[in-house]
Amino acid sequence: DRWLDSCGKIDPRKHREWANKGCATPGWICLDPFDSPRPNQKQGRLCSAYGECPDCPLSAARPVNPRNVMLYEALRRAIYRSIARVTASMWRDRWAPVVAALDGLLANVPAQVLEESRKHIVELPDIG
Repeated sequence: DRWLDSCGKIDPRKHREWANKGCATPGWICLDPFDSPRPNQKQGRLCSAYGECPDCPLSAARPVNPRNVMLYEALRRAIYRSIARVTASMWRDRWAPVVAALDGLLANVPAQVLEESRKHIVELPDIG
């Protein structure tokens, strides 16, 4: 469903060993993917808020798993790659809080885990 609804942008099969299939963003865990509090999401429908998981109260992270940390850094790059395609107000309202939450998480990743995560390179689709 997620792959079809996102026209192939979100494919949970790519990172299945270390990602939660119910989450809109690879590497995160979602406590209830059918009841997202994120903007433009409908209760009872699978969340499609790709990239917004770092700032969602229903998400959880695995900051001690290098593969997950690799995906968190890839998400940060994807958000910044997309900055020119979103309006200033959308950046301020939606994406700045996501980046702040993501930066807070990454600041608490153990150095050894961060070093190990950077041995693996992956790119995620742009946001927006």
